[in-house]
Amino acid sequence: AVPDDEEIARHLAAASTTPEAHVADALHAAARRAASRGALDASAELDLLASRLTPDDQAEERARRAVTAAISLHAAGDRPKAEELLSSRIDGFPPGASRAKAFTALAIIAWNELHRAAELLDHAEREAGDEPWIRSRVLAPAAWVEAYGGSLARAAQLSDEAIDIGRRGDDPGLRGALAARSWVAL
Repeated sequence: AVPDDEEIARHLAAASTTPEAHVADALHAAARRAASRGALDASAELDLLASRLTPDDQAEERARRAVTAAISLHAAGDRPKAEELLSSRIDGFPPGASRAKAFTALAIIAWNELHRAAELLDHAEREAGDEPWIRSRVLAPAAWVEAYGGSLARAAQLSDEAIDIGRRGDDPGLRGALAARSWVAL
């Protein structure tokens, strides 16, 4: 059975004629619950609705929800739709962290095309600028791409930089960087 809050969020979305923050918030919360129970298709659908119904004055939130929707679509096995979603919206995302996250997500979705993934991560790195937390989350997958399809020395350099950033704070990218560095050391 579908939890009531998910059904309520869907009804709110169906009744909405314009973007509304409370509806988008309800959809996002329902998407997280759907994902937690393994309903990836439902999660992706709810995330898409949440992104579409996030008001224009919440551009960062709308971008974050679109990235989350693409990740959900990819996890549900719909790589083409995930790529199309981000590719069609990325230029409209606020510059900086939002675009860096989107380019990183696109690179991970396009992982089997290492050259393309590397190009997307280059874009992400430029968008991340000097923001450490975002930068480390770009450098860790970039290290993996280099390890698989480029230079092991460059992979070590990228993972070392991500590790250094991660040591300065509580960084979720640290695990990926450590794993890449360990693999390169082998």
